[in-house]
Parts: sequence; structure tokens; C-alpha cells
Amino acid sequence: GHYCRLEERNGHQYIVAGDDMTKDQSYFLWRLPQEILRRFLFPLGNYTKQEVREYLKAKGFESKAKGGESMEVCFIEGDYRDFLRQQCPDIDTQIGPGYFVDSKGVKIGQHKGFPYYTIGQRKGLGIALGHPAHVLRINAEKNTVMLGTADDLKAEYMLVEDAMITDMKELLECPNLTVRIRYRSKPIPCQVLPLENGQMLVRFLSEASAIAPGQSAVFYDGQRVLGGAFIASQRGIYKIIADHPF
Repeated sequence: GHYCRLEERNGHQYIVAGDDMTKDQSYFLWRLPQEILRRFLFPLGNYTKQEVREYLKAKGFESKAKGGESMEVCFIEGDYRDFLRQQCPDIDTQIGPGYFVDSKGVKIGQHKGFPYYTIGQRKGLGIALGHPAHVLRINAEKNTVMLGTADDLKAEYMLVEDAMITDMKELLECPNLTVRIRYRSKPIPCQVLPLENGQMLVRFLSEASAIAPGQSAVFYDGQRVLGGAFIASQRGIYKIIADHPF
């Protein structure tokens, strides 16, 4: 039921974005290996969501044709913070409140606990600083959440790890390589440099913002997925950039 397609090229199966770009789900599937992709069918890849609704209606499935949209974490009801409390009833006592800090580490307020915040978040912080504040960084060990401005979120490079790339040579030589760093984000032109420790250094060729460790970074040639990786901790990145200019 995913809105994406498959394309065979040079003996490999590649995931390709679906025709309905508002529902495209290619971003989520980069970890599927070749032996699995060769057995897959994506019957919705060449349809828009509206065309699927019209098909269901024509077949007599009125309720399905009028079904609601799944948003955010589609397999849970409500907000993910409520889901965390349901699954971990003692989360608030085990973790508890922590401190908001500025970019210099100075405490500027108290928060509800680091699991309830995400990189780039602006709304619902519960703190007034006299100017818009965004989450820049989360330190789970210290239970601190660093706040700053939108400009502080901008990045020229990022580190990624645990990559699964269909053809590394093709990725490194792709003249139109782009990367998406979250679902529904715009593809960002980039270059990639493999590092000795197995990580990869990604250089953005246009503006990027809110690099969130743990999220997927998915690489594309046009609409074709070349592979992906997890965004790594960015700690020490400036030294790596200095040692690996490209």
C-alpha cells in the first residue's frame, strides 16, 4: 500500500518516488535490502490518493473511500508524548524535569523532560524569552535541551552512519545527488565523502536546517532512491571537516 514504485537498473532494484508526491513514501523504505525488494509489489505507485479513493468508491467501498488521512506517527492515536506516557508510565518520575540551556550551556528555564522535545521544535516549549526559540540540541544524559534561534539551526555539513547504499560508486559520482533529512522535506543538493570510521560526511550545497540525530537521511538521483543512512551525533564534526576538506 505504499505510494512508491520500483525500477530495475544495472541488475539492482531501486525504490522510486510515487506519482503522488504529496503521499510519496519512498523516504521510509531505504533500509530494504535487494533480496526483499525483488519480491515486492507497489500497486499504488502510479496512482494519486484521489484516484485510489475513486477506485474504492466505484467498487462499492464507500466508507474506505471517505476514510481519514493518517498523519504523523500513523500507528498511534493522539500525540506521541501521550503514547510515551502510556508505554512508560513511570517516564515522568524516572526522567523528570530538566533545564533549558542556551548555546553556552547557561540554564535559562525548566522543561518537562527531554523525551518531549524534538530538534527544530518552536511551538509548545513553555518558555518565554522575548524572541522565537527553537530546540537546537538534546542531551539525554544530562536531561538538558539547548535553545537558540532559527539561524543557529542552519548547517553546511552533517555526519551520517549505518548507511545502506545500493551502489556506492554511483552515489559518489551522481551529478544531481540530493538528500532528504526528514519526511516531506525538500531534497537538498549535496556531496558525500566516506570516512575511515564507516561514517559519511555530507556537504549541503544549499541551505539545510535542523539536523536531528537518529532521523533518516535518504539520498536521491531525481526520484530514484540511491540509499540512506541514519543521521549521527554531530559532535566533533568541525574537526572532521577540517581534516577532510572537499
